[in-house]
Amino acid sequence: KNEMLDVVNQLSNYLDNLIGIKGSLGYICIIVAIMIGHKFVNSSSSPHNNNKNSNNNGVINTGKTTDDSDSDDDEPDPPRNFTLRQLSYFDGQKDKDGEEDKPVYLSLGGTVFDVSGGYSFYGPGGPYELFAGRECGVSLAKMSFDEEY
Repeated sequence: KNEMLDVVNQLSNYLDNLIGIKGSLGYICIIVAIMIGHKFVNSSSSPHNNNKNSNNNGVINTGKTTDDSDSDDDEPDPPRNFTLRQLSYFDGQKDKDGEEDKPVYLSLGGTVFDVSGGYSFYGPGGPYELFAGRECGVSLAKMSFDEEY
């Protein structure tokens, strides 16, 4: 045990002299632990986390919805691509062909979220109904419901 402790102390002193910061071995251990934790946490994320930004043609790409917990199968939802006009259809209003409510989608930073589960918030008459069927990143950032955003 004493030999191992001596080796660690020598390594710590060497790194302190090399880097110029006392306790640098501890900092290095913390950085390595953070990198390992980051890798572990991000390894279980969805494979759809790429290509979520909107392109120059006004198309909003998404491969992820917030309603994934209700699916019984293990297959991921296919990516959805919307123009702003197409997204505006999903505002939670009654469908003109029937009496069913349309789903409620909103987009934030190019990622489309299915917020139909929060219909009382995002649907007609809800406090956030102006976000339904829209890209609302700028509106949220500016805390403004102005139509120009």
